[in-house]
Amino acid sequence: MKKIGTGLIFFILLSSMSVYAQGPRQEAPPVRLGDLDTAHVTCEALLANTRLIAADRSWEVVRFTMIFELPDGKTYGPFKTEGAVLSEAEIRTIKRLKKNKATITFDDINVLHDGKVKYTLPVVLRLNN
Repeated sequence: MKKIGTGLIFFILLSSMSVYAQGPRQEAPPVRLGDLDTAHVTCEALLANTRLIAADRSWEVVRFTMIFELPDGKTYGPFKTEGAVLSEAEIRTIKRLKKNKATITFDDINVLHDGKVKYTLPVVLRLNN
């Protein structure tokens, strides 16, 4: 009987610990780049979608950082941008990388809701892959 009680207590403790193993709670909604199909990221598609949009429309993107990384390790950026729209420097870099493969990372994304600014998850896109 003592083994069953001990096993039951161990099981309850183990199952309650799994709640904490799920990682930090995300308080802000994820964002995406316009209506971009992330499975087919091309230069033309990027240039047609130049605004970061929160999944919950009551949130607004207020700033972000954008970094381009080529397969050979060369990087462009980080470009720090205020607002939700890509800057002219970022658009010029996209045009310059038109035929190259690259990883594009949107990081340090801040979203605003009810006067409170929060960070949300980064967005990673693969250009011409």
